[in-house]
Amino acid sequence: MDAQATKKSGDQGADVYAEKNGISVVLQCKLTNLTVGNKAVQEIISGQKFMSADFAAVVTPAKYTPGAQDIARAAKVLLLHHEDLPHLESLCKRMLS
Repeated sequence: MDAQATKKSGDQGADVYAEKNGISVVLQCKLTNLTVGNKAVQEIISGQKFMSADFAAVVTPAKYTPGAQDIARAAKVLLLHHEDLPHLESLCKRMLS
């Protein structure tokens, strides 16, 4: 997978843009031990639309709030632990089926 960091400003919430075989994903990375809320999910939804990505995900070593889980489920945003990253391609493919 070819991945690159986005610009620090004007990315609409996306920190990383990755693509493989014509399938694209944007990631928002939250390096925190605090629980990640729905703001992060809302931001990556914006980043996904802005960058016309096929998939969106939030990545953190922390847990997610119930609100974040609810909006992610409704918007089909992946909520990942950083250890899930090696499996990103298969997780995206699973969402297609």
